[in-house]
Amino acid sequence: MTGSPSSNQPNSHSTSPTHHGHTMKEDRLSKYRNGREKDTTVTKYRPLEVVTFNPPQDAIRHGYGESGMRYIFGDLPLDDFEEGKIKEMHAYLKSRHVSLKNTAFCDNHLLLRYLQGNEYDFVKAWDDIKRHVRWRQNFRMIEDKDKLEKLLRKGYCYIHGRDKLLRPIIVFRAKAFLDGEEPDNIIHVVYYWFEFVITNMLAWNRVEQWRVIMDLQDVTFYNAPISLLKDIAANLQRNYRGYLAQMSFINAPIIFWGLWQAISLVLPQSTRDKIVLCTSDYKSEFLKWINPSQLEKRYHGTATDVTSFREPVLPPLH
Repeated sequence: MTGSPSSNQPNSHSTSPTHHGHTMKEDRLSKYRNGREKDTTVTKYRPLEVVTFNPPQDAIRHGYGESGMRYIFGDLPLDDFEEGKIKEMHAYLKSRHVSLKNTAFCDNHLLLRYLQGNEYDFVKAWDDIKRHVRWRQNFRMIEDKDKLEKLLRKGYCYIHGRDKLLRPIIVFRAKAFLDGEEPDNIIHVVYYWFEFVITNMLAWNRVEQWRVIMDLQDVTFYNAPISLLKDIAANLQRNYRGYLAQMSFINAPIIFWGLWQAISLVLPQSTRDKIVLCTSDYKSEFLKWINPSQLEKRYHGTATDVTSFREPVLPPLH
């Protein structure tokens, strides 16, 4: 059964990639989610329109070769270039006496996410995988339910609607970051919603990405949470490879256009290409990708502005 936002997430441990005969414990992605990312059960969070959606080819992948980009992985057939790069990666790992057997990364589609995200640089991809394994090993949801509830209701980020390709929209309110809360707690709220979307709102082989609106209203040169924004960007691209469709920064002060250079340094080119710094007139940009009924009025849509952030707000898709 699909869980609600307050569902507990299991923590399991298993053998991680072995390197030169050494083995470390890994909180395996496959065990952690317990296969729920493959669930296509119709629920209030994953309606029939999502489960039966047939994405157009350019929503599955665009282009070919190193300049191409896959957006939907699941267990779809891979092309010759992708298969070839995966074989080369396995050969590289074998030369380093590394085995991915019995790990989440024995799934070639997951491995491809990290290869593509690192522009098929095997050294960078392997370093990225090791970082992710260490992160997943130590990753824990906030176990204090009262604390989690309090944090979720503050609305650091929340879910509202889906875009025209039925990808969930995650809204970040940067001004909420300024309330004095510990950055680590805010990061854990972000993780919570990312994991919730993956296990409850996406559809295997059909809808496998999300769209982000980063609202910088009331952020100034003096209070800009640059370090926190960099942490969010870095963790998004390192630990959730391939899930971001596009991130739109809106209501950005002029100074942010310069500060953006500092944030973008932690991102590879493939991720920077997905980020849009919108001018004050972003309505036309949004409406290219999102129907008005799926946008709040404050973002030039027709839906009621969200004031309660605890549950995803999902207007009808009709």
